Parts: sequence; C-alpha cells; structure tokens
Amino acid sequence: LIKLFMLTNEDGALTQLKCATDEALRNQSGRYYDKQREKAPNPVALDVAAGNELFSKSQEIVETALKKA
Repeated sequence: LIKLFMLTNEDGALTQLKCATDEALRNQSGRYYDKQREKAPNPVALDVAAGNELFSKSQEIVETALKKA
C-alpha cells in the first residue's frame, strides 16, 4: 500500500533538478517546492523559535560527538 505514494528515484530528483537548472528560478532562494511546483511549507517549518531550538540542540549534539572523537 505504501508503494502507491512512493516516487521512483528519477521522479524524486525532478524537483531538485528543476530548481537547479530552471533559469526562471535563478534568483529565488528560500522557497519550498514539491512535485516541481512552489508550495507553502508546513507552518511548523516557519516557527522561528522551534528552528532556533533545533539549531541549538543540533549544535550541542555535534559538539558532544566531536569531543568523544
């Protein structure tokens, strides 16, 4: 059943290829694309406080890992 929603590797790469090669998108940055079309991101992705918390936690994890290495 889950295969009905899965994309092939080729289909999955189309959006990234479009964003990387489409001249009309050359000067655009920070936008979200899905299935080769611009789409509004999930509101959680726009939560600045959550983003800052994620960054801080990620930084702590990386620093801890580097100290152990």
